[in-house]
Amino acid sequence: MSKIYGIIKERRKTLGLTQKVVSEKLSIPQSHFSKIESGLSDTRMSTIVDICRVLELEMTLVPNNKIRVVRALMEDSYARMDKPAWVPDEEA
Repeated sequence: MSKIYGIIKERRKTLGLTQKVVSEKLSIPQSHFSKIESGLSDTRMSTIVDICRVLELEMTLVPNNKIRVVRALMEDSYARMDKPAWVPDEEA
């Protein structure tokens, strides 16, 4: 989860928003949002989803066995991998 909090903080700063502005949009105290960003709060998933909506982020759940494929596609590094992370359905 700590990576999520870092992404939230980075995105907020990229958008030029203060913690106060984001917390007002979420209708939560700024001090609570600060704890969320710092990873000091045991945050409900629904709150994380709301934060992502405010920050125009999209959350996607990826099964563990597909993480390697998704990372490769996101990093555009699938061409450099030793072996393909996927095979066409007709070869499976």
